[in-house]
Amino acid sequence: MTDTPLKPANVRKLAATIAKQKHTNYYATSGFSMTYWRHICGTPCCMGGFASDLANEDGLTGFSEEVAAEWLGLTFDEAETFFYPPNRNWSAITPAEASARLIRLADHWDATGEKSRAILEWRD
Repeated sequence: MTDTPLKPANVRKLAATIAKQKHTNYYATSGFSMTYWRHICGTPCCMGGFASDLANEDGLTGFSEEVAAEWLGLTFDEAETFFYPPNRNWSAITPAEASARLIRLADHWDATGEKSRAILEWRD
């Protein structure tokens, strides 16, 4: 895929964080939904939102796709594809599904040293 190495420990940390969330919507004050980066109250909502918050805890600053991508070891284009999966109903993606996909991404990296385009594009 790219020369940007994935950071599997961060990917797994994000997976564990998301797995603890309840499936919710934008108007809730907490929980997980792939529809928005932040809930209306400002708390994180989707994979990118939670990744940005965790990146900030680890010393990166800002709340953006770029910060989330850097923390996970993704290029901007990879993050764009992963955070906004094509041909998917974003609001239907559950915390369990997102968490499992993150773990599969990290496991694939550990086994091959490569990022799986199929996993990033939510095709498999």
